[in-house]
Amino acid sequence: MTGGWNGVNKDAPCPACAGIHRCAWSPDGTTLHCFREQKPPDGMRVIKPEERGALFGFIDKNQRHDFGQTAPPPRVGFAAEFERLRKNLTIERREVLAEQLGLPVRALESLDLGWASFRDLAALHVWSAGTRPLYAWVFAERNARREIVGLQFRAPDGGKRNIGKRGLVIPVSFGAFSGPVVPIEGATDVGALAAVGVCAIGRPSNVGGVDQLAELLAKDARDVLVVGENDSKGDGRWPGLEGAESTASKLSATRRRPVRWSLPPNDVKDVREWLVKRAAAGLDLTDVAACELAGRELLAELQRNSRTIEPHATGSVEVAQPVGGFVPFPTDALPEPVRSWVRDMARALNVNEAGLAVLKLATTAALIGNARRLQLTGSWDASSIIWAVVIAPSGEMKSAMLRCAGSTLSAIDRDLREQSAGEVAAAGSVQHGARPAGRALVLRDCTIEAAIKLSMGNPRGLVYMSAELAGLFKSLNMYRQGGKGNDRERLLATYDGDENSRDLVLGSQYVARCALSVLGVSTPAAFRQSLGKAGEEDGALARFLVTMPPTTEPVSFEALREAARPDTKVIETLERELASLQLGQDDEPVVLVLTDSGVRAFSAFRAEVLRMKKEAVGALRAHYLKLEEVCARIAIGFYCIRAQSGDLGLEAGEGVDGTTIEAAARVTLWLAREAARVYSILLGASAATADPTVRLRQRLLDVFERHGDLSKRDAKNCAAEFAEVDDADFEHLLRGLVSDGELESETVATGGRSKEVFRRMHKRKATNSERIEASACACDPESAPGHSAATDPAMVPISETASGSTATDSTTADVTPVPPSTPVLDDPAIAPPSAGTSAAIPGMPHELFDEREVWD
Repeated sequence: MTGGWNGVNKDAPCPACAGIHRCAWSPDGTTLHCFREQKPPDGMRVIKPEERGALFGFIDKNQRHDFGQTAPPPRVGFAAEFERLRKNLTIERREVLAEQLGLPVRALESLDLGWASFRDLAALHVWSAGTRPLYAWVFAERNARREIVGLQFRAPDGGKRNIGKRGLVIPVSFGAFSGPVVPIEGATDVGALAAVGVCAIGRPSNVGGVDQLAELLAKDARDVLVVGENDSKGDGRWPGLEGAESTASKLSATRRRPVRWSLPPNDVKDVREWLVKRAAAGLDLTDVAACELAGRELLAELQRNSRTIEPHATGSVEVAQPVGGFVPFPTDALPEPVRSWVRDMARALNVNEAGLAVLKLATTAALIGNARRLQLTGSWDASSIIWAVVIAPSGEMKSAMLRCAGSTLSAIDRDLREQSAGEVAAAGSVQHGARPAGRALVLRDCTIEAAIKLSMGNPRGLVYMSAELAGLFKSLNMYRQGGKGNDRERLLATYDGDENSRDLVLGSQYVARCALSVLGVSTPAAFRQSLGKAGEEDGALARFLVTMPPTTEPVSFEALREAARPDTKVIETLERELASLQLGQDDEPVVLVLTDSGVRAFSAFRAEVLRMKKEAVGALRAHYLKLEEVCARIAIGFYCIRAQSGDLGLEAGEGVDGTTIEAAARVTLWLAREAARVYSILLGASAATADPTVRLRQRLLDVFERHGDLSKRDAKNCAAEFAEVDDADFEHLLRGLVSDGELESETVATGGRSKEVFRRMHKRKATNSERIEASACACDPESAPGHSAATDPAMVPISETASGSTATDSTTADVTPVPPSTPVLDDPAIAPPSAGTSAAIPGMPHELFDEREVWD
């Protein structure tokens, strides 16, 4: 620490975390800065929480830390201490713990277990004086050489504390099992698996103990199946899954053998809870044979649902590599008769099936609208609303695809409007407010106020359909003074079918479920410009299912004439049936539920999506955050199509089955890959990168942006994802950012010692005149002798700008210098990849080339 702070040491450890380095006391002894623990020690309170630690102050403001009187905790010989605590364990004390955990007593007999009294806990400084339990059970944690390196204490209320180093919980009978070795979290789960005859090793945490595991299993010929926990969080994190995958990946690399990982059954958090539920269902835990049979069933299920990680792989083999060229749409996943319609119409129009299929997803959702919702959990219902767009240059049959996909929508809309006109005519001339509500389905050019008004007479919802979808966003706030208003926010609310209203002088407009599906086509430049930067930031872009299908090979006019005309009667009949699905009571949606197979299928899909979220950044991550909802919305359409068409394979009852969810998941994963490809073209390659190095670089820049000057050690401790990065790799990452001009380093003196600190290097804005000069030099390098990145005015760091200098042009703009070899494009936002480059889009340079090669 700097500024005279007094660091902790082995004789005076940190009272919060018991650490002996990094943590420090303020010079006056009133404040403790701990870098590991956020819970205050006895007699102290939190002054300022931090990402990994906190500043603590005394509750009694007159109290000060006595630097000369801190007594160190006693040195512990863990093997001898545990042997003493083991002798405290009686049969009765073991039985009490077994009853609390719901395990048979023999399960605990396989573990290194002891018992500590209140006096033992006080002597070992376990728990603080105010929170110390009367007693606790003790588990021994060992290293790979089976030496006891630490002790874990478990209180009667389930609270845990540790002393010493973290290690593995290795059962006494570890070498006696013949089946696969199952590294699992926690000591009690080891006991649960031992009770059913499965060989397990306890990991200290979701990502801890990997090095010790690798050493212990280095010469073990048995297979390894890492098991995590079903502990997903509301913010999208899933520590159990992420830790299991990470552990399996590292073990696979060190063992040079495939390693599998899996999760417990869907309805339980961990394997101990699974065993408790089996016992409640009738499993006799005293019957060894019955328990071992249940253990074999569990092991078979874990293996069946497992993922395999090959040596040196960075993830499970099922995870796709970074997105590259176009992948054909999985048309076979569509239910009949939509599948046949897509194929036949694509041949008739000579277009790619992807465009028609994506548009058909949106038309199906629009036809169903508020008539159906899918209940995923007690508080999560998915609505039948989809926003979809096909992006292609002019002349690529976009309008024809939209016209064919939305023909039934247009026909129904005409019928509704004629019916509405008849009702108005029958009502005659009436005062304002008594006119019958307008009936419609399709909107093509209207304001958000008009959409809300029409929704009042159309409880099923509406659909916006346009041959140039850019107009939807360009029209927002058009009629507001100064172009300011909340039209954009109210439009985005229709994606979730939320309530929408508008208060007017003559009355209020209110719609309980204002649902608006969107489908259309657009050119790349128009779509990108209409959404703008705000589309990335407010989630408008992430809401769209996007595809940019390749151009098909042209065919002769004779071939087009000979192509069979698709039979549209079947699909039109089906779609009219979807449009006539009845609403529930009070115009509320009829709620569909998942069958058991549907729950399993959606859980497997969600696990895949959570891994994808972890790898994505920026705009692509925002899109991936909506994939679970997208899958559910597609599944509503697939289920209703199957039900209306009399699919014999559909499970009985009002439930969305596993087959439907799996088909929707296939389509959703294709859409995710296609979004990554399209984003890389529209927004640049960095928008779709899955490179972990790129993610770490960006995270590190964010850390310096937030915290300012940091040493290498402080920077590494600022984010949890840096903990697994090797020191040498982290050093290389820092030096790379310095070389790239993103960071700068400086050696400073602190307390008689010197250390290197790093800080974010911000680039100043260039004036318009500098910007024009930079562009001219880029286009004609010979006109600017000696031009280089070092002399480019757009790249001059603030720290290198001459003091007192002022810009000659008051208007400034962010400038990214164009390399001399790169021609200036009319629309750099949609510049395609260069000719002859690899198919992997992330990292591709954007240069001029033959336009057709982007699809190869």
